Amino acid sequence: MKKILQNKWTKRISFSLLLLIFFIIGMLFSPFNRPQESPQPEIQAGGVTTEAPAESAEQLRIPVIGLTYVDSHDKIVQMPLENPEINNATFQYSISLKDSEEILFTSPILKPGEKLESWEMSRMLDKGEHALTIHIDARSLDGLTQYNNAVINTKIYIG
Repeated sequence: MKKILQNKWTKRISFSLLLLIFFIIGMLFSPFNRPQESPQPEIQAGGVTTEAPAESAEQLRIPVIGLTYVDSHDKIVQMPLENPEINNATFQYSISLKDSEEILFTSPILKPGEKLESWEMSRMLDKGEHALTIHIDARSLDGLTQYNNAVINTKIYIG
């Protein structure tokens, strides 16, 4: 009788271990554990990477731009606008108020490695927080090919 009970428990433990092993193997090869393909740009240190047209087989690095503070009596914004040196394209920034789409600034065309440390708004804004839309027009170095443009939503605080 004792041997029958031991044999019964051994079979249960063996069966449980076997189920556990199959469960682990199933989880490892499950489609739920695989990274999902996403159309969103991949965030990388120093910016966002976006695909250029397929024929160029390149990627463009788009700088990350966050909340900026400006004195209420100043039209100069200390928000760097740059075209990272790694890019093989030109950038032109257009900054507008998100709500009204009023353009506050349009940059000159920036070649790779060029950077504006600050820029001047077309007019002074009221005190408080304002939502901005930053459009980046990306083109080939010769200016003939339009690449995927980038849109960055950020905020500016006038104090």
